[in-house]
Amino acid sequence: MKNIYSTLIFIIIGFASRAQGYVPFPDSGAVWVNSFSTFIQTPFPHCELTEVTNYCMYGEDTTINLMTYHKIMNCSVGSNDYKGAIRDNGFGQVYFVPRDSSSESLLMDFEVNVTDTIYDVYFENFWGVPYITDIEVIQIDTVIMWGVERKRISYDNGTYGPGTWIQGIGNEIGLFLETADIFDVCIELECMTLNDTILWPSEGLGTCQLDLGIDLIDFDLELIPNPSSDGVFKIQYYTTIDDLSYKIYTPNGQVVQEGKMETDLIDLGSESGIYFIQLSNGQGILTRRIIVQ
Repeated sequence: MKNIYSTLIFIIIGFASRAQGYVPFPDSGAVWVNSFSTFIQTPFPHCELTEVTNYCMYGEDTTINLMTYHKIMNCSVGSNDYKGAIRDNGFGQVYFVPRDSSSESLLMDFEVNVTDTIYDVYFENFWGVPYITDIEVIQIDTVIMWGVERKRISYDNGTYGPGTWIQGIGNEIGLFLETADIFDVCIELECMTLNDTILWPSEGLGTCQLDLGIDLIDFDLELIPNPSSDGVFKIQYYTTIDDLSYKIYTPNGQVVQEGKMETDLIDLGSESGIYFIQLSNGQGILTRRIIVQ
């Protein structure tokens, strides 16, 4: 009987220690700022910031398939759209249900070992296109932030390269993002705050800057159709703007077209791909993704 009691005490103490060391995913008061930069070769190799995407968790819950999830919003400048819902099961796994779906996918798993293969993990590229893939755990260590030890999982999925999860923070590349080296772009989690405390990339007080200093033009427009089957886009303006210039980049930073907007039409030709159009009028810039199918 004494041995049974000793075993039970050992199990309880071990479980309590594990639970105490686990840092759960936030359920409110959290902000993630993700940056997208194009890699420019001239006048020297560097990453030029072109777009910012932000996610916020305000503490609003939702029920999906009888389970409680925490809503996450796209809170980029000028937006407040429902992105999806996140659930931390308390045992190391974090799940995500995208908008317009009721099926959850594994977002992160911290109860793994080196060389483990984690199957069916949810990722997105910066353009918001989701995909499910398998990854291999290549390293496990810890980092300390504000005196709290957080587990860090480094992985490789073979296609897009390595990435890193940090307990209670997310992916170093961005909350949902995978690396995108094949496009010669720079993607990273620029800032993450929890209850007005900066946790990433370094400890500090305050909130993340949602626009990262990009001067946004205060007008609304739409490029139609997008995607385009023939490479021709029409800019539908909803506010008046004068003296507008444009540049169109490939994902590796090559400028394929630039000039003044003399008409409301842009013709990229029929070569398919993803491009970035950057509009400016001397007061700020606005960047949009356009796709030729």
